[in-house]
Amino acid sequence: MRSSFRIVSLLVVVLLAAQFATAQDFNVKNAQFVVKLTAPVSTATSKAGDQFTALVVLPTDYQGSIFEGTIKKVEPARDRRRPHSNIDFKFETITIGDKTYAVQADITDFANSKGVAKVNEEGVLVAKSNTAAKKKGGMFGALGGMAAGYALGGATGMLVGAAAGGALGYGLAAEFGSSSVNMEFYPGSQFTLQVTSQGIANGVDSVKVHALEAANEALMAPTGAAPAGAPDAAAAPAPAAPVVDASAPATDATGPAPAAAPATAPTDTVAPVPPPPAPADIAPPPPPPTDAAAAQSTDAAAQPAADTSSSNKKKK
Repeated sequence: MRSSFRIVSLLVVVLLAAQFATAQDFNVKNAQFVVKLTAPVSTATSKAGDQFTALVVLPTDYQGSIFEGTIKKVEPARDRRRPHSNIDFKFETITIGDKTYAVQADITDFANSKGVAKVNEEGVLVAKSNTAAKKKGGMFGALGGMAAGYALGGATGMLVGAAAGGALGYGLAAEFGSSSVNMEFYPGSQFTLQVTSQGIANGVDSVKVHALEAANEALMAPTGAAPAGAPDAAAAPAPAAPVVDASAPATDATGPAPAAAPATAPTDTVAPVPPPPAPADIAPPPPPPTDAAAAQSTDAAAQPAADTSSSNKKKK
C-alpha cells in the first residue's frame, strides 16, 4: 500500500516538473499581455462551459496569437428593479502557430468594446474579484503537491511540492459583477493579463483553436462584408440622378429630348393694360340737342344769308 502511494506521488511530482520544464520556446513569468475579445462574454448568451477566444494585441512579438478561455459561471439578474448580474471566466491557453500552451493568466485591467475602462457594455461600473478563486485553487494545488513532496522527500519535499502545486492552482477564474440586467463584454473588449507559462497544453488541438477563432470572427463580421482590400461600397458616392423637367412634354424614349423653354418666355395669359383715367379739369361733352333746339339753330343759321342777298340788291 505504501509503495503504491509512493509511486503515485512520484508520478505527480514528475508531471508538475514537466509542466514547468517543457516548451522553453514560450517561457514567460508574470509577463503583461493585452488581448482583444473575438467572441462575446455575456450573461445573456453564454453558459457555463462555453469557450471564447481573444487575439493578442501586445506584446508585438506574440501579436495575433490566440488566447482561449472558458466560462465558469453565469448569473443573470433575477430582479430587474434591482438588477445585479455576475459572470466568471478565465483565460487558460495561448496558441502560438501550431502549438498550444497552458497559462496562468490573471486579469489586471479591462475595457469594454467602446474603449471605456472598468465598465460593461451598458456603461455600468464593474466590480472584479478573483481572490476566492485564487485561494481555492491554490489551496487544492498546494495540498496535492504537499502530499506528493512529503512522500518523496520528507519535510523538504513537502515544501517544494506545496509551492509547485499552489502555483498551478493560482488564478483559476475572475468574477465580474455589475448592477445591470446583463453583465456583457462584446468583441473588441480588451483585457490586460499577467501571464505565466505552464508548458504544453496536453489534449488541446491547435488546429481546432484556430478554427474556433476564425468562426468567432466570421460570426461577428457584418453580413455581406467586402473581402479584405476591396473598396468600401458604402463610402463610394452614389451617381447623381438625372434632373427631369416636370413641365416639359413627354417624348418618345428613342427621340431627342426637347429643348427647355426659357424662363422668361411670354404666355397667353397676360392681362391688357387699362387706359389712363381722364383728368378731373376737363368738362364732359354736351348732350345732343333736342328737336326744338335744332329747329332754332337752323333758322338762326339761315337769317344772315338772307340779309346778305338783300344788301347786294341795293348796291346795284
